[in-house]
Amino acid sequence: MESLLRSPAVIAALLVSLLYFGRHTTSMAPQTYCYTEESGKVIKAGIILPYHGHHKWLMPLVHPAIAIAWEEVIARNFKNLQDYRVEIRTADSQCSETIGPLAAINMYINRSAHVFFGPACDYSVAPVARFASSWGIPLLSAGALVTAFKYKAEYKLLTRVQ
Repeated sequence: MESLLRSPAVIAALLVSLLYFGRHTTSMAPQTYCYTEESGKVIKAGIILPYHGHHKWLMPLVHPAIAIAWEEVIARNFKNLQDYRVEIRTADSQCSETIGPLAAINMYINRSAHVFFGPACDYSVAPVARFASSWGIPLLSAGALVTAFKYKAEYKLLTRVQ
């Protein structure tokens, strides 16, 4: 499964799906998806993962895979996304129930994420997934392994990839 998650085609498909379904959410939160800035159409991906440690999903491994996935999206010439550019923001979650959510809050306040990749550690992802639902921001996590995350009433925009 880990090799599948490193596949640019799989990550590209997940990225496109999250962006599509995120824009069509029924959330009452103000939508921040893919807004147009002076410099053009921008999609902002926020990656919130630990930089160090013995975790499966470390920033040095995931960040390049997401960048490659975006190149795959461009190479496949997805009609609706060809005029967009992507900006990737990163934050070290430290697998902390405090640091991870604060990183997400910071990205939300600064309008620097239309989609979250991570956190992956259960104690970090739980509050971020709840916040992301109210903000209308989709969240993709290769973690969130606890069965409680399957309850979509609470974790509406959380997509778990295992």
